[in-house]
Amino acid sequence: MATLYKKRGWWFIDYALGGKRVTKNTKLEATETNKAKAEKLKSDIENVIDERLRLSLTTGTGGTNDITLNQALKKYSTVYVEGKSSSHIDTFDYVMRLFKTIVPGGINVKYITVENVKNFVVLMKKSLAPASQVTYFQYLASFLGYLKVNGHIEEIPIGKGIRPKKAVKNIISFDPRDLELILELAKADENKYYLAFKMFLLTGQRPGDVLKLQVRDIDFHRKIVYFRISKTASEFKFPIYAQLEVFLRNEFKLSENSDKDTYLFPGVTVNAAGKAFRRIKKKLGFNKRQYYTLKTFRKNFATSISRMGMSIQEVQALLDHKSPITTLRYYADVKSEELKDKLDKLLK
Repeated sequence: MATLYKKRGWWFIDYALGGKRVTKNTKLEATETNKAKAEKLKSDIENVIDERLRLSLTTGTGGTNDITLNQALKKYSTVYVEGKSSSHIDTFDYVMRLFKTIVPGGINVKYITVENVKNFVVLMKKSLAPASQVTYFQYLASFLGYLKVNGHIEEIPIGKGIRPKKAVKNIISFDPRDLELILELAKADENKYYLAFKMFLLTGQRPGDVLKLQVRDIDFHRKIVYFRISKTASEFKFPIYAQLEVFLRNEFKLSENSDKDTYLFPGVTVNAAGKAFRRIKKKLGFNKRQYYTLKTFRKNFATSISRMGMSIQEVQALLDHKSPITTLRYYADVKSEELKDKLDKLLK
């Protein structure tokens, strides 16, 4: 029913769900030690699929399947949460604990109302930033969508205007001189962080995904870097262009014969890189107006390639954005700047 196999050094599981083929990265390295854990996850998935089939045969297509919130969460977690990154699991658990302060775990899910979801949003607004509200709401919405697809509820209880909206922030890129100072100090003081910062800058990928890279993910023959995207649990292919190839070969001494299991940034975490970045900013005496974070490297990459003439579709592809709306924020700022320059020349 489900198939366990190795792919690019990880255990993967394929299975059919709702007439669709699903591929799940267990996030377990493909070692014999982890095989038992992967087999257990495969067995849990098969049990859930078997139970879904049994319920569909006994309840038919009409009406809803009676199930409590706690029971539904357990089923959902087995298929869609277990095996994901620890941050994904922790966030999901937190969101649902928060939701259960409004809706008791023992209640039948068909009694979850629009008002319950609205109260959940109100509760989030009391203590969470807009960006976190958007993220946490999406976790709940995905779970409610699962209930609808599986016939546990007739309609998803999300009313019009309930969904939180992310606050739009200005896109901040590095001042060229500031970036030069940051990289110079990082290289002089802590070279491993210099390498990480340069990799953020040259690929525009999220720090967490960059720091997980292994030599096996660098394919010089096909000119591709394979990123495992934790945010979407997917794999993303980034092109190795000339400048990036020179950096990888010279700074990491990489070749086609390098040990495939070696990590590019052993022991370097996002938290550690963030602390190093803040130390460097403090040494350089940057003030609040120079509000740079690790995310600024990604923004800098996006705005830089936009200025070089890349289309919004090309920028979207290189950033692995699922929606062009996100990409448009980088692209529009650059185009606005170019239009200003043209107006200055025309209306002297």
